[in-house]
Amino acid sequence: MGHHESAYYPPRARWYRGLFSPWYGVRKWLRLERLVPVGGLKSFNRLILGLALPGYAFAGGGLRRWSRAVGCAYGLSSAVFVVWLGYDVSNWAFGLMVGLHATSAVVAWNRWSPPDDVRQRLVQSLVALLSIGLLVYWPLRTLWVDYGAMPVRLQNRAVVVVNPRARAPAVRRGDWVVYRISGTVNSGHRDIKMDGLELEQVVAMAGERVRFFEDHYQLNDRSFPLLAHMPTSGEWGVPEKHWLIWPNMLASVGQAQGVEQAIAEVMQRNAIVSFAELAGKPYGYWFWRRQVWE
Repeated sequence: MGHHESAYYPPRARWYRGLFSPWYGVRKWLRLERLVPVGGLKSFNRLILGLALPGYAFAGGGLRRWSRAVGCAYGLSSAVFVVWLGYDVSNWAFGLMVGLHATSAVVAWNRWSPPDDVRQRLVQSLVALLSIGLLVYWPLRTLWVDYGAMPVRLQNRAVVVVNPRARAPAVRRGDWVVYRISGTVNSGHRDIKMDGLELEQVVAMAGERVRFFEDHYQLNDRSFPLLAHMPTSGEWGVPEKHWLIWPNMLASVGQAQGVEQAIAEVMQRNAIVSFAELAGKPYGYWFWRRQVWE
């Protein structure tokens, strides 16, 4: 009797069928089989808008006042975050933005796929908060600080907003710049790390020579008063692609800690600054606020 395949014989499961078993459980728990509902693509678009736009999900459920309130609160928080960048109120506004967006996303998902119990609702809320905060807002904030505006807090607690896209070749003598410093000072009892950012004025450019005297220093045949902890003798040359920037703000640390000699050594090591250490230049104005740091 010859062997032939029947058209009614059900196909056998493939050998790799078991590899997808965990995915079916996740899909059932998240109710992903509902992603193509009876309402069609229009309903799916509304789900995407509800996940992406804070407040939109409330409007879909008839809560238009809540939708407007969440949208206005989110817009106000965004403005506070940008305008007062670097201050505590900006951090609070950022947290409120994440919370409002996560809440709106949870409402959108719950309308699409209602949870079975309170525990599942809590898990979904936690997942939404962590996902939106870590995968969306944190990378966006990092990009904003790296390429848009970087806040720098000074020792007097003031905040200066810096342009991180400033180009080193465009810096001129007398410009104020933010650059990276490093060093460790031994106070006798413990080591004080001086790593961080410094906002100072460029004293000399590459190729220029600076001569130091007892009460002044000389640059291009012009004399200037000595700055704190500057050498009182000798001559320095500024190498190519470097500046001479004197870190005056470190002087107050030395006076406070009583380790002026050690601070002076750290300052002199950090006075010749490479182009690579440039972090940015402060904006003259940040919105309507004139930035003052001198």
